[in-house]
Amino acid sequence: MKSLITAAIMALLSLRGHAQAGAREFPRWHINLEGLTQTTGVFAESYRLPGIRTQFSGGKGLQTGVEYVYSGKKCGQLFQHTALAAYGTRHETGWGAMTALGYRFLLGRAYVEAQAGVGYLQTTFRQDRELQDDQGNFSREKFRASGLAPVAALGAGYQINTKWKVYLRYYHHAQLGTEATPGDVRLHRNLNLGVSLKLK
Repeated sequence: MKSLITAAIMALLSLRGHAQAGAREFPRWHINLEGLTQTTGVFAESYRLPGIRTQFSGGKGLQTGVEYVYSGKKCGQLFQHTALAAYGTRHETGWGAMTALGYRFLLGRAYVEAQAGVGYLQTTFRQDRELQDDQGNFSREKFRASGLAPVAALGAGYQINTKWKVYLRYYHHAQLGTEATPGDVRLHRNLNLGVSLKLK
């Protein structure tokens, strides 16, 4: 009798162990960190014609974001990059968000990449603008420009080890006007130097 009870308890424990193993293999909710990378970079901002001298005299900024690799092979990777950025120049300050789809060509530990996507940029000018109402009275207010900003970028980097890599990216943002802030397209360019950390 004791042997039968012992065998039954062992069978139940074995079934429970298999159930728990199955639950670990097929979780209901999870985040796959294998392809997730956190990126942080500083950049030189310019809204003028491209060039090394104007690029580095325009302004400075900071960008941070995450990157998810959809598929990776020996020759390349398809990835999504989403980031937040803020910058300042002598004439304006601004912030923005963007997401872009990219492809990375692997050359051993080095790589080159290209990205294209869309974002949003809001710019606040340091100098107030002067307005006149229907009665002819003048007033001054902060002048802001905001709108969608298609983005394209080219970059290169180097894989230091399995966790860390460094990169250099050259971004072009085309800030579109809205009904509240009509006007021409404002081109923003920034040269971003950063590091990436793989989260798992």
